[in-house]
Amino acid sequence: MATNPDPTKYVDKNEVMKCQKAYLIADKQVGLVHESVQLAKTALQKNEITKRELEALTDHKVYKAVGRMFVLSKGDLKADLEAHTKDIQDEMVKYDEMMKTYKDKRDKAYQDLQNLAK
Repeated sequence: MATNPDPTKYVDKNEVMKCQKAYLIADKQVGLVHESVQLAKTALQKNEITKRELEALTDHKVYKAVGRMFVLSKGDLKADLEAHTKDIQDEMVKYDEMMKTYKDKRDKAYQDLQNLAK
């Protein structure tokens, strides 16, 4: 004779799917932010290399490749690099905040799945 399942242990399939979807989305977002952080770090490293090379140059005009070639003074190029570096650092702060938010979402979705499984 079959016994009826305990209704208190019944888990809504839609609720499980919703939690799984939330977890997968949050995990994907964490991965995307991680990739963005890596790209920003690479850009910072390139800026630092360029700054070091500029220090070794005498004060003559240098080329900056942006679409067409433009002639810039060493000071102009340095100012450009510093502004770009600041922008990247600001972006990285935003990425850190986004990473924390998405990790929290992912952890909450995981916890919800664990609670549904109990």
